[in-house]
Amino acid sequence: MLNDLLLSSKVREGDIKTFESIFRLYYAPLCIYASCIIGNSDDAEDIVQELFYNIWKKRTELGIFRSFKSYLYGAVRNEALQYLEHREVKERHQEAEIKNNHEMSEENVEHDMESRELQQLIAKVINS
Repeated sequence: MLNDLLLSSKVREGDIKTFESIFRLYYAPLCIYASCIIGNSDDAEDIVQELFYNIWKKRTELGIFRSFKSYLYGAVRNEALQYLEHREVKERHQEAEIKNNHEMSEENVEHDMESRELQQLIAKVINS
């Protein structure tokens, strides 16, 4: 625990070497963990990279009260779950959009048929 407090303290102070060593130690295992949750290794890498970027960017506000490892795995889990929720919402939205487009195209076909029938009827009336 003391080691983790020292690590977070060094990162908070801007010690890039400590940050790099944490990154090198945990990057690959965190990518595998995220990939297991979301099922996509490219997006998993994006999640882990974003996490490390945010840790460094907000290092002065860093409040790790448990092990660094637990913090990282918990953060990756939360981000991966948010990613899945966001992906699900996007998929539902796309499905609804496809359904609406399909319904609109059916309405357009029906409208076109009615329009042609009306034009034929008008032409008959004019001719007679």
